Amino acid sequence: MNKTAKIILIVLGAVVLLWGIAKIRQVVMRPVIHKQTRFLMDTYCTIQALGPQKATLDAIAAALDRMEEIDKKFNVLNPQSPLYAFNNANTPISDSEAVYVVEAALSFCHEEKAMFDITLFPLSKVWGFYSGDSMHIPDSAAVTNALSKSGVDKIAVVNHQIVKRDTGVKIDLGGVAKGYGIREAVSVLRAKGVTSALVDGGGQVYALGTIMGKPWKVGIRNPRGDGVIGILKLTNASIATSGDYERFFIQNGVRYCHLIDPSTGYPAHGFIAVSDINADPFLSDAWSKLFVLGPERLAKVLEHHPEIQIISISSSGVISYSNGLKKNLEILAK
Repeated sequence: MNKTAKIILIVLGAVVLLWGIAKIRQVVMRPVIHKQTRFLMDTYCTIQALGPQKATLDAIAAALDRMEEIDKKFNVLNPQSPLYAFNNANTPISDSEAVYVVEAALSFCHEEKAMFDITLFPLSKVWGFYSGDSMHIPDSAAVTNALSKSGVDKIAVVNHQIVKRDTGVKIDLGGVAKGYGIREAVSVLRAKGVTSALVDGGGQVYALGTIMGKPWKVGIRNPRGDGVIGILKLTNASIATSGDYERFFIQNGVRYCHLIDPSTGYPAHGFIAVSDINADPFLSDAWSKLFVLGPERLAKVLEHHPEIQIISISSSGVISYSNGLKKNLEILAK
């Protein structure tokens, strides 16, 4: 072998060696995603995060522990919950965290009473939308009676406690508890040094930071089939979806879902799904209840709230979304 050939082989060998080292470093330095799942809030909640294994798994476990704590506290069917005592024994709610969440929900109820009301528990029971109940169409008298027990004017905040003005009223925080739980889980993750994570609460997702410098990509579920109808890029924001495909029954060809219109006492119609995107998962959860308004009333609300970012699918399958989402949203189905 001549001198030139040897030099070429040496150079090639060096290039291959450097390439190999670069690849090894790329694999070694590539962030690892750690994940845990628990059944909470009547769904499977999954947190995946990037970081050192032990510290990240410990942070995820702590975040899920916090969500579990909130789940127990705000579950109206849990005999140890302050909401259970309030509903069934008329015991004022004095737990500071529960008072905070109820007050926050009440302020939203007063602002958007046409779409959101935490006192619809009697109506949900009448329709059979709780675990162990039989879903059915109740007679009109039962609906009227349950509706008469509803209304946020029937509860009040007195001396830092939630009290009843009407003993028949019962509350349910299912419309915001998941969003609050996700908000708290994210706070735990941040406090423990996690800067990149995806918190999936089944129907609601929060994207913390970025994944390797790029926004997290969240699929928007196809409510009438498999797969997704779109992909949304998210960074430090939440998407919450309310739809007619989770708890529902069909009778005489009509679908009745658990999302009840506070003005009528009957399940809402007009949308298949409505998703809200917001930096605060608590608000995202609440605003997704725009679902109950239907297309016409929703359009009027959006005129007065241009800051609201939503994706909606009408009963006829028409997909609409806010202009502010164009940059980060890819619709796969028309």
